[in-house]
Amino acid sequence: MRWRILAVLGALSVSSYLLRGNLSIAAPSMIADLGIDQGIHNALLLAALAEHFGWTLAIAVGVAFALAGAGLNLLVRADRTVEQPG
Repeated sequence: MRWRILAVLGALSVSSYLLRGNLSIAAPSMIADLGIDQGIHNALLLAALAEHFGWTLAIAVGVAFALAGAGLNLLVRADRTVEQPG
């Protein structure tokens, strides 16, 4: 089940990457066709960057907590004594 979830997430990541690449190529003609002025374009760009930085910050905090939890787990396990059978 974990591998299926990983495969779906990988496929979604590749799809997102390809769509963003296509949008960056099509954006200038779309802006001209839709009549979007530069101020609105800059506001949309700023919103997208803010979202990207927000996700980056969330992932960094999650990784920090995961590493801290893993380190704490190792410390707790190292503190246990091993009893010899006999």
